[in-house]
Amino acid sequence: MKTLTREEILNAPDRRMVPVEIPEWGGEGAGVYVRSLTAFERANAETKWHNYRKNRGLSEEDYNFYDPFYASFVVCDESGKLLFTPNEVEALSRKASKPLERIVLISRRLNGNSIAEIEAIAKNSVAVPSCSTGSD
Repeated sequence: MKTLTREEILNAPDRRMVPVEIPEWGGEGAGVYVRSLTAFERANAETKWHNYRKNRGLSEEDYNFYDPFYASFVVCDESGKLLFTPNEVEALSRKASKPLERIVLISRRLNGNSIAEIEAIAKNSVAVPSCSTGSD
């Protein structure tokens, strides 16, 4: 295995975007793009989701607005610009559930966090050796 350098990691084009057909919103061949999340965007989305539920008095188990909320972080145009903001979650929640579910499922695959992938990663993981950072 080749060990990557810091520069190779930071310069790797690891962001992806895939087209998703949404015929329910515009007929055959119509759709949107779904983009991958950076680590920061994912953490930001999780924090905003927690705040969204808290501000609306929703319980920790309440996921009624999750699909439209998540979609607001991944649905974009062909240039990667997001089409929605978290402020538009309630408007998105009035759309049919099937297209939103499709977007979320594709995004989970794109971001590598489907249940099967998580289980595969855990099964094939290697113990990480401890190392000194030099600041001890």
